[in-house]
Amino acid sequence: MSRLAGGQPVCDLQTDLIAAIGTRLVAPMLPVAELPQMPALMPRVLFAETRRVVVIPQIGSVPEAALLNPIGTLPPSATRSRAPSTC
Repeated sequence: MSRLAGGQPVCDLQTDLIAAIGTRLVAPMLPVAELPQMPALMPRVLFAETRRVVVIPQIGSVPEAALLNPIGTLPPSATRSRAPSTC
């Protein structure tokens, strides 16, 4: 997880194997109360004692330099799915 310039937390979804391109594929992370429940499409995660939703439909590419502050990594147990997550 990182924050963009405006403070928005995002989940970095891109593997480091293609880091040379200078951009990162990210999805915003919003508070649970702001979105409908769609767990198959938008997984809920617990980070820093706050429930958030990874908003996959708003996935986008940002310059790597736009990811200002790394704020953590989600362990696989932070998501409700069985797939690993490395936000």
